[in-house]
Amino acid sequence: MQLSINQLVALASPAILVLLPVAAAACTKSDNPNQCSLGLWGYVNGANVGTGVDISWKQAKIYDNQCGEIGFKDGINENQSITSQLPLTVEVRRLDFNGNYNYIGFCYGGYCFEGDFACELTSNNEKNWCYKTFDCPR
Repeated sequence: MQLSINQLVALASPAILVLLPVAAAACTKSDNPNQCSLGLWGYVNGANVGTGVDISWKQAKIYDNQCGEIGFKDGINENQSITSQLPLTVEVRRLDFNGNYNYIGFCYGGYCFEGDFACELTSNNEKNWCYKTFDCPR
C-alpha cells in the first residue's frame, strides 16, 4: 500500500509520525504457514511505461505468510540464489530487463514457476515491484 503525503500527515500525532513500509505491497497475507512470496523491486529506465519497458531489478525479498521479510538479495540477476530463513534457497532462473518485465522464473525445492508475476509500476517509476506467492514447506 502506498500512501500520499497527505495520508501520512493524517496518520501523524503531534509527537510521532508513522511511516508504513512499502514492502508490504509485495506480499499477500495467508493463514497457510507454508505459503511465501517472492518480491522483486526495480526502477524503470526511460519514459515509456508499459510493454517494451526497460527495468533495472535492484532487490529480491522473500516474505513469510504474514508478510514478514525472511530473505533478501541486493543486486538480483538471473541464475542467482536467494538465502532466507527457509531450509532451501530460492533460485532465480529468469528475469527480463526489457520487454516483458513481469515474466519471471524461479524455483524453490521441487516447485518451479515461469510466468507473469503480479506487478505495480509507480507513477514516478522509482520503486516498482512484482511478486508471486509459492508453497514453501519448512
